[in-house]
Amino acid sequence: MTAIAEWGPWQDQHTIDGVAQYSQQGLRLATPQEVRGMDPDKLEQVARDCGAMLAEVYRGTYPMSTGDAEKLVDSIRTGETHLYTLSTPETLVGMAALVGHSNPLGGPIKVSELGRACGVPLPDGSRVSLGPFLKYRVPHALDTRPDEIDFFVSSTRAAAEARSTPNGEVPSGRGVQSVWWGGRKYGGSNAMLTTYASWKYRLGDVEPFNSFVIPADPEEWAKAVNQTPLYVDTEWSRDIIKTLLTEGSGGKVQPNIIVRPDQNGAPNMNMAEVAAPSAVSAARFVVTEAINTPHNMADVDERLADTFSQETVVEADIATTPRGATAMRQLREAGWTLVGWEPSNLQYGAICPVYARVNPSAVPELLAAHQHPEYFDEAGLSKTRTILGIGYASMVAQASK
Repeated sequence: MTAIAEWGPWQDQHTIDGVAQYSQQGLRLATPQEVRGMDPDKLEQVARDCGAMLAEVYRGTYPMSTGDAEKLVDSIRTGETHLYTLSTPETLVGMAALVGHSNPLGGPIKVSELGRACGVPLPDGSRVSLGPFLKYRVPHALDTRPDEIDFFVSSTRAAAEARSTPNGEVPSGRGVQSVWWGGRKYGGSNAMLTTYASWKYRLGDVEPFNSFVIPADPEEWAKAVNQTPLYVDTEWSRDIIKTLLTEGSGGKVQPNIIVRPDQNGAPNMNMAEVAAPSAVSAARFVVTEAINTPHNMADVDERLADTFSQETVVEADIATTPRGATAMRQLREAGWTLVGWEPSNLQYGAICPVYARVNPSAVPELLAAHQHPEYFDEAGLSKTRTILGIGYASMVAQASK
C-alpha cells in the first residue's frame, strides 16, 4: 500500500535522493548563494540562458521570462530572486527560482513564490528528471533563510494537453502536477495544501492552473488556523474550504468556519486591485479595507473586458467578521465562482476565500483542465480533485450564460 505523506516540517527523502543522483550524472546544482557569487560575466551569461529558456516556455508571462538578462541579474543581486541552476560543465540544462514578494497589503506575512522553472535536454539529447531539482528549493530555503518565509506558494499547469516548444515538450497537467502532488505517495513529511483553481495565465492559449501553499511552520500555522474564525455565506462554501484544508492536511487543520447567511444586504464592496488586467495573466483584486481604492463591483465588471480572467480574494479584515459572509454572497450573486482559499497577507492563520471568473469572449480558447491524475486518489485527495473540477466547470458555465 502506498504511504501517504505525513503532515509536518518538510522532509522529503525522495527529493534528497534524487538530488544526490545528479552528481552521478555529471551535473552540478548551484544554490542561490553560489549563483549570486559568480563573477559578473558568468552571472550575466547564466541570466541570458535562463531568460531564453523561460521566454520560450512561458512567453513573457513573468518578469523573469522576458529574456531581459539585465533585469534578472539585478533581481538576483537585490535578493528578490533566488536562482537555482542545474548544469553540465558546458551547458545550462535546468533553472528554478524562488521569488520574494512584497506584501501587497503592507501586512506582516512573508511569501516566497516557487517561481517559473524549466529545463532543456542534455547535449546527447537525453532528458534529466527535474522533479527533485524543483522541490529542493523548499528544504534548502528553510535551512538557509528560515526567518524570511512564512509560506511558499505556486501554481502548476493543469491543462489536459502538452505543448511543444523548440526545446522539447512542456508536459500536460498530469506531468507537471506529478512533481508536487505525486510526491505525497512517498511518505515522510510533506506539508502542502491545494488552494484554488483558476484560468491564470496565457501561454499561447488560456491555461488552467492549480495553486498550492506550503507553510514554513505547518504545525504552528495549523494551530492558528484552528483558532481563527472564517465567516462564509453558505454550507456549500463552508464544505469547499473545509475539505481542501482538512483533506490536504490529513485532518490536522480543522478550520473554525461559521455559516452566516446574510439577510440585510450591504453597500457595494470596495475592491483593491493588486494585479492589473493583462494579456498574459489574470487580473487580481482584494476585498479589504487595508488599501484605499476607487474600485467597486461596477468598476471591476467593466475591467473584465481588458483581460481573460479575474480573481478576487476576501481578505482577513473582512473574512474574519460577519462582513465576510456578505462579501461572499455579493460575489456569488455577481457570477463569481468560489474556487478555493489562500492564506491571508494580513493575519497569520486567517483563511481567505478566493473567487474567480473568466471573460465570456475567452471561453473558446480555454484549454481543458485536467485536474484529476490518479495519485490524487492514491494520496488521499479525491475530494480535493472533485472540488477543483467543479470550480473549473462552474467558471465555464457562468461565462457561457
